[in-house]
Amino acid sequence: MEHPRVVSGACARSRVGPACLHVGVTPTPAPRLHAVWQSGVIGLWCETGLRRPGSIAPASSVTAVGRAGAPRDVVELLGGFSLTHRIAVRVPLEGRVRPATVPGIRVSVATAVDLCGMTDVAEHWVGPGLRALAALSAGVAAFVRAGHVVPTMSRSDGAWNASWALAASPVVSAWAAESLSRCHGLVSDREDLDRLLAALADQHARMALAPLAADRRSVLGSALIVGGEVTSGGHALAEAIGEFGRAAAARDVEVVFRVVEPSGEADVDGDGVGDADRDGVGDAGRGAEPGAGVHGDERTGGAVDAEVLWRLEVLVRTGTDTLRPFSDLPDTTAVGDAVRDVVDRAVRCWPPLGRAVPALDGQDLLLPTELVVQLVDEGVEALRGRGVEVLLPRAWTRVRTAVRVTVAEPGTENVDSGRRLGLDQLADVNWEMVVDDVPLDATEVRMLLDAASDLVKLRGQWVRADPGALRRAARFLAARRGGRVTAPALAAAMMSEEAEGVEIEAPTTLDWIPSSSSMPVDLPAWFVATLRPYQLEGVRWLTSLARAGVGAVLADDMGLGKTMQVLALTASEHARGVLGPTLVVAPLTLVATWAREAATFAPELTVRVHHGPSRERGDDAAGRLGAADLVLTSYGTASRDAELLAAVPWRRLVADEAQTIKNPSTSVARAIVSIPAEHRIALTGTPVENRLDELRAVLDFANPGLLGSASTFRARFAVPIESHRDEAAASRLRALAAPFVLRRLKSDPRVVADLPDKLHIRVDAPLTREQATLYQAVVEDMMEQVKESEGTARKGAILAGLTALKQVCNHPAHYLGDGSALLRGGRHRSGKLAALDEVLTEILDAGEKVLLFTQYRAFGDLILPLLERRAASSVPFLHGGVTAAGRAQMVEEFQSAQGPPVMLASLRAGGTGLTLTEANHVVHLDRWWNPAVENQATDRVHRIGQTRRVQVRTLVAPGTVEDRIDELLEAKRDLAELTLGPLAGALTELADADLAALVELTDEGRDEE
Repeated sequence: MEHPRVVSGACARSRVGPACLHVGVTPTPAPRLHAVWQSGVIGLWCETGLRRPGSIAPASSVTAVGRAGAPRDVVELLGGFSLTHRIAVRVPLEGRVRPATVPGIRVSVATAVDLCGMTDVAEHWVGPGLRALAALSAGVAAFVRAGHVVPTMSRSDGAWNASWALAASPVVSAWAAESLSRCHGLVSDREDLDRLLAALADQHARMALAPLAADRRSVLGSALIVGGEVTSGGHALAEAIGEFGRAAAARDVEVVFRVVEPSGEADVDGDGVGDADRDGVGDAGRGAEPGAGVHGDERTGGAVDAEVLWRLEVLVRTGTDTLRPFSDLPDTTAVGDAVRDVVDRAVRCWPPLGRAVPALDGQDLLLPTELVVQLVDEGVEALRGRGVEVLLPRAWTRVRTAVRVTVAEPGTENVDSGRRLGLDQLADVNWEMVVDDVPLDATEVRMLLDAASDLVKLRGQWVRADPGALRRAARFLAARRGGRVTAPALAAAMMSEEAEGVEIEAPTTLDWIPSSSSMPVDLPAWFVATLRPYQLEGVRWLTSLARAGVGAVLADDMGLGKTMQVLALTASEHARGVLGPTLVVAPLTLVATWAREAATFAPELTVRVHHGPSRERGDDAAGRLGAADLVLTSYGTASRDAELLAAVPWRRLVADEAQTIKNPSTSVARAIVSIPAEHRIALTGTPVENRLDELRAVLDFANPGLLGSASTFRARFAVPIESHRDEAAASRLRALAAPFVLRRLKSDPRVVADLPDKLHIRVDAPLTREQATLYQAVVEDMMEQVKESEGTARKGAILAGLTALKQVCNHPAHYLGDGSALLRGGRHRSGKLAALDEVLTEILDAGEKVLLFTQYRAFGDLILPLLERRAASSVPFLHGGVTAAGRAQMVEEFQSAQGPPVMLASLRAGGTGLTLTEANHVVHLDRWWNPAVENQATDRVHRIGQTRRVQVRTLVAPGTVEDRIDELLEAKRDLAELTLGPLAGALTELADADLAALVELTDEGRDEE
């Protein structure tokens, strides 16, 4: 209590019971209202503030708090009680808490709850006891709202009465224990507090249920809502309610068993959980598969001492707390019943656990070795089936079993001589089995195979090996012999029948290939570009493979300078005197880019473009081409002139955008592959667009025959990985491909420092009413045609319908093709154009440039006039009909500072071979089926040379097929290694019901205006 300023004056006398003191003061009134819990009611009394140290001065009426600023409704509530009682209180006097009696009133719990609802605990007139009561009332109300209350039954004077109480859960218990320290003067002890909390819980629960008072349908329900006796079945109800209360109390208690190794090394890190995960989930235990026993000596074998006892430790989590051993809990009484219930349930659902010996120091159990074996073999699964979790030591999870292949370091002779040894060079190869990354000798392998179970002690550490993986790896090794082999022979071993289901670990580089890290790269002074560190690393890697006569796949992200790295390689070889022509086959749109960059950065190279009617022909054509340093041609021209090109002794053959030859059965692919060369390089930013067969085609171009025939590759890799997500097959493929593929992403730490950020933004563009009407009509017509069709006709109907729906989402005039206006009454007929209008306003007002992509040339033609009006300038539209010269002019104009602020491009025509870094905004007006194609288009802006953050916006009509395609494409972005196949083809295989769900127009797709 606070003490007012004391001055001399007359005594004001007041009897205050045993602690009565006579006090004389000149008052500074500050009345405060106090509360105390007494025998089922709340006592309220008022302190006047007319006091000095060592005294109290009670007011004759509790309404005196009105003078201290108490709200009017509080004063009116208190004024309704005219009868004054003597209230027994305990107050601090002269440094000690002493009993006293003061005048006051007694109110019901219901009235006290009302008073607490009117009380601002920060106000000066609120005494400590009332403040504590208000806090308790608020806390209990929160528990009631959260469902932490249970019904209870009590018998008094021969009658059963029902009431509500807080659930006896650890959460409630902990809160109550914490609250007790703040309740001095309100309650005397914990039992007193528990009775008050029960009364508050009963009142708050009845208040919450009051709206149901008119609909009570049972005696118990009536008693719990409005009160009254339970007139029938009281004893049975009491038992049932008691069981319900115990179950509710256990709801916030999680009990988990953990097996502790006999050494006692539980690896505890201070939170008591040890090998289980810090949040108690314990992936090690919960994710472990049943089916292991115990076997092993200090190395791998020998029987474990049968007298050893393993501790099955009981861990407990209360509320949101972490798992802790039962014995470490500060208060085990609140969870004791729950723990005993779980232990009893565990014994009932798996009876062998009943043979365990109770530990003397708590609830833990002690298990002999054979029972641990049985527990891990069958008990874990049985217990989990009944909701009882068992955590095993982290080392007991299934450890990785693999076959590791190593290649001995070769001699260094001829490395710099220019001799190209190629993949047919012999190298010393060694095969070994590794378990948990530990190489095993023959004795250890045999011990593991002979073990009675998969729980073994491997070099002092308990681990769980996978018996199936062990047997498969052993069978593979039995068919292998170490010694000198070639790369194709190594690849054939990895693709053999014995390799199925075996994880094979190989080095990322083949040791018979000179190390790229120490490979010197001497660039001549006339090579005027400055290579970034990762580009220099790429040139070293290409050089090391070239010296070994091994083909390479440079698969860097779009925009990271693959062209520059090949030019640097060529210049470096010229400086070393390694001469010979290089043939670059590229999409026609990139031929000019190659010529321009070669002239800019490697001006000493003799460059010849082999394309068009003026290209080399006649008997001397091969000789003239062979005299050049760099010959540039398109895929189409190379296919037509394959015989001529095959007659040139090429030093190197480079396939740019090598995914162009991803289908080896096409005439273009066959023609390119047929051109002989000493060394081959495939350049691609997307080595796998849709299928793993595409990766094989690119690798087969670089190193013919490495991955075997197409049918063998499909059977050994493509089908297992694409259809079954076979990780063992994926690991073998990675082991095979890794030495020949170099891929750096823009997100790589080595690269990201050289590139600005890229921000992806989805812009929702709801359909207008006109669009929604058209969309629904197309859906109905499409589904009707699909239901009436079969086979190819059905697929065609689906694809045609999807195309029509995407056109509707773009603009009604795009779908209708009627040449109608883009606007109607000054308003946009398309939600996308309305959204685009806002985006353009933001970009153009900032003085920045934007690149727009659409997959439909017709849509581009439709919106071009609108774009030119918004940009107040001409807008270049790059599409498949633009000539190479026109394309180059568009790029040059847009890249100039004074060029147009907006450029429009069709996705296919503008998606590759361009550098458009003057723009720092990209807008995709519609979605393509393949996210890799969109990424290529975006990379026209987000590439080396870009200095600003790039914002990539995608316009999507929500609630439409575009919305669902967007979700599918976002999921498809992570399939660069394990692909699901073409999306468009997959959609044509959908059942009618799934197709209807895909194209359905939902409410979020309609613009409300």
